[in-house]
Amino acid sequence: MYRGREISDYLDDIRNAIAEIEEFTHGMTFETFAADKKTVNAVIRSLEVLGEATKGIPATFRKKISRYPLEQDGRHARRTNP
Repeated sequence: MYRGREISDYLDDIRNAIAEIEEFTHGMTFETFAADKKTVNAVIRSLEVLGEATKGIPATFRKKISRYPLEQDGRHARRTNP
């Protein structure tokens, strides 16, 4: 975990990134989204922020709140077949 940051800070980063993605893509079809390079890049950046924030959350906390098993290193959150 980064010095001076709490789990709640990382969760806020995740929530904000998701809200941005929803805002950026609201009312767009996939075709419209895919054709809009600025929006695509903004969504990619928000996904990067989201991914970085997940790295700051301790594995023990992720295990407590996760509905699906995650990979050990936490770099790639993948659903496994339940």
